[in-house]
Amino acid sequence: MGEVFSRRSPGQPLAFTGERLTSAIGGQIEVEHLHRYFLARQMVRGKDVLDIACGEGYGASYMSQVAASVTGVDVSPGAVRHANREYGSDRTRFMVGDGVAIPSADASFDVVTSFETIEHIADQNRFLAEIKRVLRPGGLLIASSPESRIYSPVGSSPNQFHVNELTAEDFRTLLAANFAEVQLVGQLAMIGSAIVADDATQGGSNWTFERRGADAFEASRGLPKATYIIALASDRLNDRVAGSIYVERNEPYWRPDKERSDMETTVANLRRQVAGLTAQVEQLKREAAGGKGRSQRKQSKPAGLLPADRQAVTRRFLDSITLQVLCEEPQASKSLVFVQCGSTFDRRSLTDRDRPFDLLLNLYDNATPRRVNPGANIVCAQPGSKCTAIATLLQQRPDLLDRYDHVLFLDDDVAISTEGVERLFEAMARDDLHLVQPSLTAASPCAWPALKQPSVGQGRVMVSSVEIMMPCLSRAALRAAGWVFGTSVSGWGTDVLLGAYLSRTHGYDAYVLGDVVAEHERAIDTTRGPFYRFLESIGVDPNEELNAILRQYGLERMIRRFPPVTPAAD
Repeated sequence: MGEVFSRRSPGQPLAFTGERLTSAIGGQIEVEHLHRYFLARQMVRGKDVLDIACGEGYGASYMSQVAASVTGVDVSPGAVRHANREYGSDRTRFMVGDGVAIPSADASFDVVTSFETIEHIADQNRFLAEIKRVLRPGGLLIASSPESRIYSPVGSSPNQFHVNELTAEDFRTLLAANFAEVQLVGQLAMIGSAIVADDATQGGSNWTFERRGADAFEASRGLPKATYIIALASDRLNDRVAGSIYVERNEPYWRPDKERSDMETTVANLRRQVAGLTAQVEQLKREAAGGKGRSQRKQSKPAGLLPADRQAVTRRFLDSITLQVLCEEPQASKSLVFVQCGSTFDRRSLTDRDRPFDLLLNLYDNATPRRVNPGANIVCAQPGSKCTAIATLLQQRPDLLDRYDHVLFLDDDVAISTEGVERLFEAMARDDLHLVQPSLTAASPCAWPALKQPSVGQGRVMVSSVEIMMPCLSRAALRAAGWVFGTSVSGWGTDVLLGAYLSRTHGYDAYVLGDVVAEHERAIDTTRGPFYRFLESIGVDPNEELNAILRQYGLERMIRRFPPVTPAAD
């Protein structure tokens, strides 16, 4: 039998703010936090411990059961008062302090724990340097941070409390600059079964098997798509983690009957909504057949979807998409052109194999058999719009895009020369640009005159954002703002949001390149065009999507061109 240890519950839990876990919160978030502290508890026996961002103090309380001493630090005076009152003891104390200015002397602790903290801090190097300062020689840091590509997937809004989320590679790089040895392990909360060798020194591999469809499974080494990355770092890393399992048997977590009931209730509500809309449509048909006036029919038109319902429509459509990768060659270039097109697409300026960039064709039609253009490096097939295609790729196969320094996302009716694409990618690399587009010819149908010739000229012009028919993003910009493509099925609104988000949060300005010119060949027909008929068939109103995004993010319905900045006179 293993060690049995108890939980010390506070008389009054600290209020939940939406980010800091307290003992008032259960469910998956509690499992994730408890598992991290339970793992740390096994590694701090007889040691002096500092817990940074201790919050309510429950984690420090668990560690104090076996540690020589535990000191909790938090920026919130209220949280520190609560922790001292509920969990303080002769071996456990709490004090107000900041992770970038820890109120402790040099070499004070054997172990520092800090879970889900570093993503809240702007100066992450200073934070780690402070931890190194208070650690004794050979001391151990146990820290965790969400894996940004998994924690903030495409289609989700950024966590408002997070300043700078990290990938596993980012996390390792930061830690390696301060510690001689670093080990990363993944964490994924689940209700299921795990089999791990008793002795990790036996060699071999831990395998994870994941269902990927009705009849498909994925075998991976280690723990793929871990939501959180837990790190151990020290100049002498003697104690490594081979694996750990948390088993939850509390009844509220095991209620498939309740989940089924909730799902049935949701389905019933959706069916009632569909029935109501169907009745409205039938009424409109009867009125039209009866020859009522145009103004009367306009007054009878059903109200637009509320934002929550609009998001549900978008989410349901994204969830219904099945992605097929029909062709995948090894990467041959640092840059990629993505084209949303039909099976017969063959624009020679892009499909010619002598081009200096890779080509991904995403087929939106249902042609049978599928035609794989021999000029493409990657061919995918999935129904929907360009935005939903990008969102699905970033969610299901992010490696197909993330391997490239820059990606140009084109509609199939945008004509651009091979040399124009090459100049665009060269400008991005040379000038460290993150969001650009070619300028458009004067005759090109386009909603934003600021992006067209001759007014753009031949230079590089800063704009508030770029046209969704041909945005070009750097790897960093796509990682940061890829979620934007999942906010709108039609793409309306994503153009103004893309530039605004990258500028506000990352300082990435948008540019239109005057010396790279493209032409939009087809007129925009929002009533009879095939794309807009498709949107109507799935219940998507582009104007509603646009207005919802403008309201939600406080944006204006405009892409503006900014005047050049004139250097100040000496």
